[in-house]
Amino acid sequence: MTIQIAGFSDSVKIPGFFAETVYNAGAVTAGSIPLVLLVSGTMTEGTATPNQDVVDVFSSGDIDAACGAGSEIARMCYAALQTPGVTIKAAPTPEAEGSEAASAILAVGGSWTAGGTLNFRIDGVALSADALSTDTPATFATTIVNAILGNGQLSSTATSSGGVVTITRKSAGARGNEGALYVDTTLIPNGMTIGIAGGTSVTVGAGSGGQALPQKTISVATLGGLPTSGSVYDAALNTTITYVGTQNAPATAVAVGSNGVNVDTFTGTQSLDATTTGYPAVGELYIAALGVTIAYTATSGTAFLNCTTLYGGTGVLASGQIIYGTLLTGCAGGSGTLTVGDTLNEVVAMTGPGVRFTGGVGSDSVATLLANVIQTLQYDRIAAAQTDAVNAEAWATFVNAQAQPLIGITEHLVFGTNGDFATAVTIAQTDLNAERAQLLWENDGETVGSCLAATFGAIRTSVEQGDPDAAYDGYVLPGVAPQSQKSDWPNTNTLIAALNSGVTPVTTNAAGQPYVVRSITTHSMDEFGNPEYTTLDTSQAVVPDYVRLVLKLYFLTVFKPNNPRTGPDPAPTARAAPAGFATPMLWTQNATQQLMQLEQTSPPILLPGSTAANPVVSEWDVAGQRIMSVVPVVPCPNDHQLGVSVQNVTTV
Repeated sequence: MTIQIAGFSDSVKIPGFFAETVYNAGAVTAGSIPLVLLVSGTMTEGTATPNQDVVDVFSSGDIDAACGAGSEIARMCYAALQTPGVTIKAAPTPEAEGSEAASAILAVGGSWTAGGTLNFRIDGVALSADALSTDTPATFATTIVNAILGNGQLSSTATSSGGVVTITRKSAGARGNEGALYVDTTLIPNGMTIGIAGGTSVTVGAGSGGQALPQKTISVATLGGLPTSGSVYDAALNTTITYVGTQNAPATAVAVGSNGVNVDTFTGTQSLDATTTGYPAVGELYIAALGVTIAYTATSGTAFLNCTTLYGGTGVLASGQIIYGTLLTGCAGGSGTLTVGDTLNEVVAMTGPGVRFTGGVGSDSVATLLANVIQTLQYDRIAAAQTDAVNAEAWATFVNAQAQPLIGITEHLVFGTNGDFATAVTIAQTDLNAERAQLLWENDGETVGSCLAATFGAIRTSVEQGDPDAAYDGYVLPGVAPQSQKSDWPNTNTLIAALNSGVTPVTTNAAGQPYVVRSITTHSMDEFGNPEYTTLDTSQAVVPDYVRLVLKLYFLTVFKPNNPRTGPDPAPTARAAPAGFATPMLWTQNATQQLMQLEQTSPPILLPGSTAANPVVSEWDVAGQRIMSVVPVVPCPNDHQLGVSVQNVTTV
């Protein structure tokens, strides 16, 4: 190599010491390039424009101003900021058109003559409200609202009416249904009652007025988003009613021809005529004028066939009497008298004294974000809120496209869910099954999935800056709420099933700390659906990308500058290639040296000896006039397990 100093040519004959200072002369190393975490979720209000801006986040105040305090993406950034020193960028998406916010209710009832405290949690964030001895349900409900509004960075806001507090997510959409409301009533005053439920509600309809609970059928104005079976909570009565079925059909009227039929004398073969159709083939009818429920097993035209009286009032059917088809059926539980206009709220119970938020509708789309905003840009780890099938698949397709040779950007996704095991498996194995994606799962957790993803995304960004082969066995997650009910902790069989299904389980230790059991990718099946674990640990997905970057930087900063010309290897009998001439053999030697250095790091990144056993292979591409190379890498396995057989040997 010829050493040259700019301005100091051979024509300078003056005696003396002539030197230059060259900054940044050394090769750029992969470990010296800061990794970046991108967070994506919905925003509410602020200076940022969704599907356009990527916001630098240095503090919670930054994201509050840009995307709205307590919004989904803001909450994710609060979680990521728990890990110091991470470069965080936020790419907000708009809420879906027509989306609705999930909500929950907290109802105060009873009367009391002493003070006390209600402790409660929203998404695992602890709050409290002090009750005065002179409070009424209505005044104490206002105190609860003030406690919620006093924390502007909560995911939710609140209002009250009478003794009922309605807690509503700041960000609209179906993911709000992951939210959790927990209450601790151990310190409330004697005489106070507390009820909790989700926000999806129906209103008791005409015909239920004055009917004492329990009753089998409840007429309601609309079923809204209530599931086919479940539970509803009546705040006015502070009681929970379970139901086994719904009937959502238009109300109709008894037709001429049914006049004079006494409901008490119905037989199994009698029919009932109505003026309209549209009811299910099999179901139940409620006739408000008689306070009676009638079952039928078939329909024909405008007739309900094989009717029998199930329960209720007496009387004679008359033309024009209303048949209600919007019903909760098979109802049981509770006490008191239903009144027309009472509000029934869905109960999605969690283990222990908690409920899920309900009523969230709508899913934002990342299509514009991926196509127009973050493409061809480097975001090393991406914490994505969107776990529905369409968006999750879009994210996985996007990062794979980014990693193609002509773009050359390597990124890894982190998702999260606090749903049940079946939900986690569906996301990981069915929707994703991708090497560059990870799904964390905290069974029945209070921290929503998007914040779970942001927390671990930040941790990985920080840790993998220095150790791309990092393992996270037992890694405690800062800011994540523990599973308060031990029954929610996955047992050994469930953990085995999760890890075999591409799910990264999060559970809680005896000290009440949530931790990662083992950090794995979602790739668990081959293209034919057979089990396949060649890229099990997240480190096995990251290390090859790291080697790719090492070789890229070495080529651009060392190999190419020192070898500006290239060609095939000289023939065995030919003269050796001159200096500055790159050949397949020379590249093989240099690439091998780089790999062997990764075997010697402390701790090693590549398995010691693996490079010799799996040599680099290079050849000359005549058509492309370039060197083509295959570089096998074996990430150094992490020390996850040890098997020991302890044997009692009796000496005779």
